[in-house]
Amino acid sequence: MAGVTITRRIVAVVVPVLLLSWLPALPAAAAGSMVATIDDQQQIEHELACNVNTPGPCTIRYARRLLFNLSVSNFSGGPITFGFQLENITATQGVDYVSWPYSPPNQITTGTTGKAQIAVDIVVDSVTEANETFRVRLTSSSRPVNITDTGIGTILDGNQLPPDCTPSVVSTDTGSMTCGSRPAGQQWRARFQCGGFPPHYANGTVVTGNGTSTAICVFEDWLSGYVAFAIVP
Repeated sequence: MAGVTITRRIVAVVVPVLLLSWLPALPAAAAGSMVATIDDQQQIEHELACNVNTPGPCTIRYARRLLFNLSVSNFSGGPITFGFQLENITATQGVDYVSWPYSPPNQITTGTTGKAQIAVDIVVDSVTEANETFRVRLTSSSRPVNITDTGIGTILDGNQLPPDCTPSVVSTDTGSMTCGSRPAGQQWRARFQCGGFPPHYANGTVVTGNGTSTAICVFEDWLSGYVAFAIVP
């Protein structure tokens, strides 16, 4: 009797194992599904630049662009084409920003690694206003992908230079910035872009409170345009 009991127990164990081996393979876990993600971005409305050939105030404005990184997790297979749309929050499309001219419109296709960039151009105006936002939303995909994530774009008004500060060209290799309403103990300096590739920046003299910060391009001894204001820690 003992031998029979043992035999039955062995059979009872073996049969479920055999049955499991006959079952069809289960589908891959949900973790294997593809999910599209768009990051948030912010950018100044425009960058201020100088006419390096003419001494005097810097007044040239170059519009900036927001580049939203789109990535697909668990990516497999060939490139994926996404449809997208831009939605106003506090910014107004056509007034504060415009979609880069895609062909076909409002479509972007990933590379072979599942990544792409959605470009949005900022419109330069002369209005002093609060920072503004808009949303980037995916509307379709050429293959099954979770497209619920959205990206938020923030446009920082103007060039973010303090309104009491005036940058100027002194000579071919020298720029200066004069500020007239700085906090008494604040230390700051101007930064001017110099020529060369990649371009270098010349840090101006440190100023406490009001005054003039002067920057000289040394390694590439000519100014190439862009100027910035920097707080000194």
